[in-house]
Amino acid sequence: MYTIESEIVGGPVAGVTQLIRRAEPLYAFDSDSISHCFPRYRRVMSPTGHVRIEERIIAPVPDKSEGLKEAFMRESYAKAHAMVRQAGSLIAIGYSFNPYDRVPYGPVLRALGQSDDRSLIIISPHARELARRISVEYPELKVQPVEKAFGRWAADHFEV
Repeated sequence: MYTIESEIVGGPVAGVTQLIRRAEPLYAFDSDSISHCFPRYRRVMSPTGHVRIEERIIAPVPDKSEGLKEAFMRESYAKAHAMVRQAGSLIAIGYSFNPYDRVPYGPVLRALGQSDDRSLIIISPHARELARRISVEYPELKVQPVEKAFGRWAADHFEV
């Protein structure tokens, strides 16, 4: 996926070509390296530029806030926050809640804290340790650790 935040309007007939910022971004699928998996479809390139794959990933760096400012990320997080508030529960499978990731996960957990149920279930071999830390940082949440790797949890029929 990539974001189309601008568009070209006008042209030879109108006399002036302009690059204008869209009120709401569009999102397009760029099949880059997987186009061979979809033989009947072809790549769609943005007429205003292209963001290379390696520039679309938010790398594990201390401050992810710059990447979170991009339109696609803003819209995705806004939708996630609303969904988490409505659902009231969240299951984190294998997520480490690394302190460097507080910028992206903090608002999600705060949104969960604003829900009716406020339930966070952590599936991880280190779930107890993570649950203790998250409970201190987000005391409004009801954190339930399930200390299992994903394979063991699946073999146990996803029991919580």
